[in-house]
Amino acid sequence: RFSQMFVIQFFLLSITGLVTTAMNRFIETTSLGKIASAEASVLLATEPLWAAIFAALLLGEKFGWNDYVGGAFIIMACLANTLDLKKKEPDNETETLSP
Repeated sequence: RFSQMFVIQFFLLSITGLVTTAMNRFIETTSLGKIASAEASVLLATEPLWAAIFAALLLGEKFGWNDYVGGAFIIMACLANTLDLKKKEPDNETETLSP
């Protein structure tokens, strides 16, 4: 037989998990539908960085050298995605191949 305290704790834990997950997915899906796909990919790529930062701030986790290197790679990839590093192709020029 379950005690009243167990039922309350189970209810609160369920609400916390279900509501926050559902709310997170709803807000994320709605927001990502309103921005460009390149911006969305940059935001989603930084998710591990945010998790690490919050773990350090809230839980006192310590970063190792591999965490810094991984974070630097993620940031460099995001910068490369957002900066215009592609070679510009000339406008109105087409190559004609002869048979």
